Amino acid sequence: MIVRGKHRWWHFFTHPGAVLVAPAFILYTAFFVYPAAMAFYVSLTRWSGFSPVRTFIGLDNFRELYHESLYWRAVSNNFIFMFGAGAAIFFFALLFAAALSNRNFPGRRFFKTMLFAPYVVSIVAIAVLWTFVYDPNWGLLNSMLSFFARFLVRLGLLSPDRAQVGVLWLGSWGMAMPSLSAVMVWAGIGFYVILLMAGIDRIPDDLYEAARIDGANEKQSFFHITLPLLRDVLVIAISIHIIGALKQFGLIWAMTRGTNYTHTMETYMYDVAFEPRTMSFRMGYGTAMTVVLFFMVILLTFTFNIIMRKAEVEY
Repeated sequence: MIVRGKHRWWHFFTHPGAVLVAPAFILYTAFFVYPAAMAFYVSLTRWSGFSPVRTFIGLDNFRELYHESLYWRAVSNNFIFMFGAGAAIFFFALLFAAALSNRNFPGRRFFKTMLFAPYVVSIVAIAVLWTFVYDPNWGLLNSMLSFFARFLVRLGLLSPDRAQVGVLWLGSWGMAMPSLSAVMVWAGIGFYVILLMAGIDRIPDDLYEAARIDGANEKQSFFHITLPLLRDVLVIAISIHIIGALKQFGLIWAMTRGTNYTHTMETYMYDVAFEPRTMSFRMGYGTAMTVVLFFMVILLTFTFNIIMRKAEVEY
């Protein structure tokens, strides 16, 4: 800030506004800017995280990262959560939000509460619950499948030797990611339903009334009024989902401890940096992953917002 006239640039620091902003600026610098700058530096070193010695190795961590297949598998898992689970979340969120925004919908308050309840539950509690559901030996899901298989055997529609059900929901390549995505949808959909309902509630009723007078049905009103006017809310909701999908950690770690086929970027980063199984701590290499994740979050959210950018919706 340059002040013209008799004042000099250092007078900015004695301005009442600067004095008010200073505490927040100091805290922000101390707890965000400085750690972020240190993370960039650590990513260029070979460091265990415990030794006072850091060996500067330049971009070697990033080169190793580029050639590591397990890391790219973790990245692909994040994108499965982003696009696969995201598509299901927003499909059902729009469906439920449109239905529950109708004040004549029976049991409206009950269903709103039931949808939002999983979102306020601890992610670890959700992980424990669904681990019991997915247990291959005595889990609820396999028990139900076994009961159904025995029923088919009694009807003669299934041979007894094929009635043994023991699906490895979290222990096989083909089932682990869909199973975890289903938990993500169940746990997170309530937040997006409430967010979209808030957007729908601020759309003037006059528009729907005019559409009904013109002969539009509910489906046409949804696609030509509700959905276009929810654009700004959807942009915010999808941006939140993108960031959450890229930073997915708690649910995956609590349910699977991060395996070769369920690792995300953050679980693999934790595994590499702290390595509880082999005790081979690689803080520099793990921090390089955080730097890549940082730029990935910025790039994807910025690109998405640029693509979806539009003049503010006016009613």
